[in-house]
Amino acid sequence: MSFEVDVGDFFDDEQGFADQAIYDDLTRQRNINVILTKAFYDNASVESSSPAAVCIASDVSGARHGHKLTVNGITYTVTGVEPDERSLTTTLILKAP
Repeated sequence: MSFEVDVGDFFDDEQGFADQAIYDDLTRQRNINVILTKAFYDNASVESSSPAAVCIASDVSGARHGHKLTVNGITYTVTGVEPDERSLTTTLILKAP
């Protein structure tokens, strides 16, 4: 059984879970909505977490390390890009200033 999910409802900054953000791919800036969270990772037996932003995949197509994301007045640097299996969302792993 399959079902369709409208991820746009989750990314509504008034009715959903999202924050407004500015995504800067180093050639242009654009306003997008993101869900700010923490990503957990295990690297060579060292467990840690990092700020992360879940984004609508089409809003950050071409995302790369070094791009910038400003959320709530804080500018983060993208250090990882993790698309989901269905290409609906992309999680950007961020480094705080």
